[in-house]
Parts: sequence; C-alpha cells; structure tokens
Amino acid sequence: MNNTLQETAYVPGMCNINKAEIAYRRKAGYVFAAITVLVTAIFLYFATPPILSIVLFLPAMIAILNMLQVRNRFCVMYASKGMQNATEGSDTAKAVKTEQQIADKKKANKMNLQAAGGAALYTLIVIALQFYIFMSQYHAAVMKIQ
Repeated sequence: MNNTLQETAYVPGMCNINKAEIAYRRKAGYVFAAITVLVTAIFLYFATPPILSIVLFLPAMIAILNMLQVRNRFCVMYASKGMQNATEGSDTAKAVKTEQQIADKKKANKMNLQAAGGAALYTLIVIALQFYIFMSQYHAAVMKIQ
C-alpha cells in the first residue's frame, strides 16, 4: 500500500515535490518578495537612477519562481537534475526515468520563462516609475529656476 502511494505521488511534468519541499519554497518566495519590495522602496524613496533597478530582476525572479513552484508543486532544479522528491515524509530526492525527464524539463522551462517574464515586467514598471519621478523632479527644478 505504501509503495503505491509513493509511486503515485510523483507525476512527470506535474508534481515532483512533497509538502515539506513546498513549505520551504513558500518561505523562500516570501523572503525574496520582501527583499524585492524593500529594495524597490529604497530606490523610489532615494530617487536613484532608473538603471539601478535592473538589480531588482534577480530577487523578483527568484520570488516569482518560488511561488510558481509552490503553486505547481514542482521544483525546476529537481527537473533540471532529473530528480524528484514527491514522496511525503521523504527528504531524499530520487532519480526519474529518461522519458519522465522530458516532461519535467518542459515544465521547468515553461516555469522559468514565466518567472523571467514576470520579473522583467516588474523591473520595467519600477524603471518607468523611477523615470517618471526623475522627470517630475527635473521639471519642478526647471520651473523653479525660471
């Protein structure tokens, strides 16, 4: 009976992590989301040059990717290594068959693209907001001189 549960816990391209793995990724997602928001607030408060906001891409991508992994019960790193840890109570990843790796890698690529797209969009929005703030301050300074 336990063997059957272990076999059905992993579904190629759908689910490759257990509840403990999901909880870990949820915490990491929250931490990186908080870092992203904090750095964004600092950049906006101090009116830093918009180009500096490019550094927001990495923590934003990590936050989004972790939340996607939570939502999908799927780890992109395990998929890239041909591993899975979907068995509840297990703390050891196991290798998957070659044909299963194809579905896992396809899912991982899709999730990586989603995270990169979301992070790029977030970063561009912050850059646009910073540029708007910069131009508003510049305009106010020019008007003060005249």
